[in-house]
Amino acid sequence: MQPAELRAGGLAEGAQDLDARRDPRQGEQRAETRAEDGKRRGARTSKSGSRQRDGAERGGPGQDEGHAVELREHAADQIRGGDALPAPRRKRGDLARKRGRRGDRREEELTAEEQSDREPEEVSEEAAHEAVFALPWSTVQGNLPAPAHPPFQARCAGAEDLAGLVKREAAALGFDLCGIARAEPLDPARFDRWLDRGWDGPAIAYVRERRAERLDPSLLLPGARSVIAVAASYAPDLPEPRATGELRVARYAQGRDYHNVLLKPARKLAAYLRAELGARVYCEVDTGAMLEKEWAQRSGIGWIGKNGCLIHPQLGSWLLLGALVTDLDLATDAPHPDRCGDCALCIPACPTGAIVEPRYVEAQRCLAYHTIEHRGPIPEELSRKAEGRVFGCDACQEACPWNRRAPGGKLVSLRARPEQRALSLLETLSLTAAEAKARFTGTPLLRAGRDGLVRSAVAVAKRPLPRQARDLLRGLVNDPAEGVRAEARRALSETEA
Repeated sequence: MQPAELRAGGLAEGAQDLDARRDPRQGEQRAETRAEDGKRRGARTSKSGSRQRDGAERGGPGQDEGHAVELREHAADQIRGGDALPAPRRKRGDLARKRGRRGDRREEELTAEEQSDREPEEVSEEAAHEAVFALPWSTVQGNLPAPAHPPFQARCAGAEDLAGLVKREAAALGFDLCGIARAEPLDPARFDRWLDRGWDGPAIAYVRERRAERLDPSLLLPGARSVIAVAASYAPDLPEPRATGELRVARYAQGRDYHNVLLKPARKLAAYLRAELGARVYCEVDTGAMLEKEWAQRSGIGWIGKNGCLIHPQLGSWLLLGALVTDLDLATDAPHPDRCGDCALCIPACPTGAIVEPRYVEAQRCLAYHTIEHRGPIPEELSRKAEGRVFGCDACQEACPWNRRAPGGKLVSLRARPEQRALSLLETLSLTAAEAKARFTGTPLLRAGRDGLVRSAVAVAKRPLPRQARDLLRGLVNDPAEGVRAEARRALSETEA
C-alpha cells in the first residue's frame, strides 16, 4: 500500500490534470514543476540506498547481530520521498516460539482410547492445530530438542529468576500449585516394597513394566536437571447438593476428563519452556512414566498422606497432578514435611480395608481399581461393601480432616455436572454402547465404558434389588461382556434363593 503522502500527491495530481484541461498553459507549467521534483527525489533515494548498503557491508546498525535488531527512526527526507519502510527482520525468539508451537504436540500423548473419549469439539480443535504445526520427527515422546540458540533471557537469568518465570506462567495457565525439585534418581525402597508385596494388580501391569523410568527422570529426558510438579484442585463447592441417583461417582469423575483438561495447560507450559527459555521438556499428566506424588512432595506442594493421596494444607487432597522434566537448571523448593501426625482416620474409613499400611494401598482390594481398571467380575466380598460406588471411591478422602475446609476448585471444566454426580440404576442397566459413548464422551466414565459401568452397577447396587432391576438383569445373563454376564447371574441367584 502506498504511503499517505503519495496517496495525497496522487489526488493532487488528479486535481491539477483537471485544471490543465481548463487552461493548457497552466498545465504545462505544472508538468515541468513535477518533473523537477521527481529528479530531486530520485537523487535523494539513490544517496540513501548507497548509505544503507555501506552500513550493511561494515556491519553497522540495522544488521542482524543475533538476537535483536536495532530499530531506528527514518530520516524525514526518506519519508517525504515515499521510500517503503524496511520491515524488521524476524528475531530468533520468534523462530523459537514457532518451533515451540510446532513441537507442542509431541509431549506425552494420550492413548488412542483416551483420544476417542474426547468431546467432539475438542478433537476437532486439536486436529486443526496438528494439521498446521505437525512435524515428521520420530523422536521419543516428550524428549524434544531445544532451539539451536537459547533465547537471551534464558542465557542471562539465574536459577531463581528462571524458577520464578516458570511458576508465574504455571499460575497464569490455571494451575493452583507449582513446585520444583532436582531431577535425580528416586530411592526405590518404597516403590519396590509395594511391588514386592504384590499390592499392584494385573490391570495396572504397566506400572511395574516401566519401573526404571519411574525412578529415574533422566531415562525420560537425557540431561534432565529439574522436575516441575503442578497441581489443580477439583474440590467441590460446599455445601454439596444432594445427589439423586443410587450409584455414586467419585468426585474427580463428576466433570470433564482431567487428562484432557490438565494436559492442555501442561503442554502450554512445556511450549513456553521451549520457546522462551530454550529448554527441552518431557511433559505428562497421569499417563506417563512418573511417580507424580513423589515429585510433588519433593517439590514442596504437599505431602503423601496415610491414604496414599497428596495433601496440601489449604487445598486438601482433592488434587490432580502433572509433571514436567526439563534440562533447565531451576532453583528448587524444599520438600514438604509430613503433617498427618497421629491422625489415621482414613485407614478405618476404607470400606474394603485396602490401606494395608500407612501410605500403602493394595490395589486389588481397592474399589477404585475394580470399578475403573479391572474388567472381570468384582470379588463379592468387596462389592458387598461398596455401598453403591459405581466408579471410584472417595471414602478415605472424605474422612481426611484436611478436606473439611478446602475451597472449591477454580477450573470450571473440572466442576461436577449435576447429572454425573450419581447415576440411576435402571438407566445404567439399560445402557447400550452407543448411548454410553454419546453420554460420557469427554468424561472419565467412558474409561470403564458401557460394559464396565453395567457390570459395576449390578455388583455394587444395594440389595435387595428393585423388581424393575431384576427384570433388566434377566436380559443381561447372556450379555457379550463376561463381567456383565457373571454379575447378572450372581445377582439373580441371590434374589431367587
